[in-house]
Parts: sequence; C-alpha cells; structure tokens
Amino acid sequence: MSFSRLPARPGQLNWARLGRLGALEGTDRGGVYLLVHEGKFNRVIYVGTTGNFAQRFATHLEGYLSGYRSIWKAQANEDIYALMTSWHLKNQLKYYQTLAQRGALWGTTTLATLNPRNLLAPGQRFNDEWDDFVRKEYLPHIVAWGLKLEPYDARYAALIESAIQQRLVQVFRLGVFFKRKDLSVLGKIEFFSRLIRIRESFANLPDVDAASKLVLSSLAEKHVPAAALKLAAEQLHDTLSMRQPRLEKLAARRAQVADKYPRQGTKWEPVDEEKLRVMLVDFDMSPAAMSPILERKAASIRRHIEQRDRFTAGAWRNARPRA
Repeated sequence: MSFSRLPARPGQLNWARLGRLGALEGTDRGGVYLLVHEGKFNRVIYVGTTGNFAQRFATHLEGYLSGYRSIWKAQANEDIYALMTSWHLKNQLKYYQTLAQRGALWGTTTLATLNPRNLLAPGQRFNDEWDDFVRKEYLPHIVAWGLKLEPYDARYAALIESAIQQRLVQVFRLGVFFKRKDLSVLGKIEFFSRLIRIRESFANLPDVDAASKLVLSSLAEKHVPAAALKLAAEQLHDTLSMRQPRLEKLAARRAQVADKYPRQGTKWEPVDEEKLRVMLVDFDMSPAAMSPILERKAASIRRHIEQRDRFTAGAWRNARPRA
C-alpha cells in the first residue's frame, strides 16, 4: 500500500517511554504502542493500538498474570529473539511446539476460554511455575512505549502498527503459531497483503536494539534496509550458527532422497497407476520391491495403495486401462 493513500498529518510523531506494566503514568490517551523486553537486546515483543493506553495495558497485565498472553521463557541476560526467530528453520510451527513442550514458550491467543491453555502443547496448564516466572522474571523486564496520536484515528494507528510489524517480522524472521500469516508473534497484523509505507517520520526512537531502530526509521521505504537484515543476522549469530548446519544436513538428506527417488512427491500419472496396479495384483509385489521401479519411497507407495483402496473400496485393483 502506497503511503500516498494515508491521511496527512503535519510534523513528526513522538515516542514516549510509558514505563513498566503495572507502573505506568500519563497513559490516558491513545495511539500505537510497543511492548519491549529488556534483555541482552531490547526487543519488541508486541505491537498494538488502542484508544486508551491505561485500559489496554491493564488488559495486557491481567492477561500475563492469568495465562492469556504468550510468554517466552528468556532470562534477563538472554536475547528473547533467539527463541522467537524462525530463521533457518524448516518447520517453524514444529519448532514453536518443541519450545512449548520443553517449557520455554506459553503459546496462546487472547480468545476467551474457561481456562488458559498452551495451544502449542495440549494438556499443559498455567501452573505455579509459570506464574512465578511471569511475576519475578518476565514482567519486570517488559517496558511499554507509546506513540500518541491526537486525535486518535483507529485506521491510521492500525496502518502504523502493520508497517512496524511487517518489517520486524521480515527482518528477524519472526514466525506464526497457527498457520495464519496475519497472526504473527508480534500480534495480529491488520494489513499484511502489501508492505505498508508511512509518510511521517519520528522525532525520536524507542530504546530498542540497533536493527529495530533501522526498521522504525525506514517505514517510508519500499523495502526493508539491507543494513537492518545484516545487523539482525549479526545479532542472532549464535542462534543461526547452531541452526545452519542442521539445515544444511536436512538439505543434503533431501538431495539424496531426490537422487534415489526422482518421482517422489510428483503427481501419480495414469501410467504410474497402471504400473502400480499390475505389480500389486498380477505379481503380488511389496511396496519395497516396487520402490526402485516406480522411483518412489516404499512408505509413499503404501500410503497411495491405502488411499486408493479406501476411496474406491478396492475397485481400482480390477480396473483395466482402455484399449
């Protein structure tokens, strides 16, 4: 979306440090806000909008204390983005589920339920251990920054919110929990089909890491700055250096599979179907014996046979190709 379509606003916009959740002052107005986790780097962990900062932050605080907000188990000296980034991961959802299973992530949504649940690890409950971590280690390191808009304009605030979210997600490869592109780990992105551009500049920037500052100072550009991507990679070097060899190993394994089974994953053509039928019915061959001929994994062939039997009640085995 071009910024030429945004409403005109004179002057620069100002970020203000509003304080820690539970101890905020001067927050009776509305605008765009950031929740920042102060650790090894000061990282933005949530971007939102509200017509009243005080009411919204009270909701956030209550959500954290009762288990209705996502929580990342990062210590004070750790980089929370080392958990949040999906950089160099083949399956980000599986990765987040693994974090949840080992107690490093309480993944949830703000939807009202009878009891808070970790949606990434069914069966987990918000117990005393989580409550203790939130109160003593998590909340004391979360600071709120606000961008006051006078008068408050909900659509304009959502555009700024989306512009920030889009770029931070892109630069740090922040993922999603529930297979929806608009539900990032920074909150719901209201406008995500195109990169939003913001015309106004900021008179100051929040106290966040250097790469995030580059992001916030370049909302008018068509692309995220290459310098921000480079700096983000440098900041996450330790995490990426551990993931890269694993990713390369997976790529090598996929290459081996593709070399051994050239037709694995491709569509089953009529000629493939007939070969399968003849080998199964006329020669009683096992999927393992068919594998080198059909150039597919035995497990894949077995699944295809089961599917064909289920969908045709076994009738495909007696079908003959037309002359």
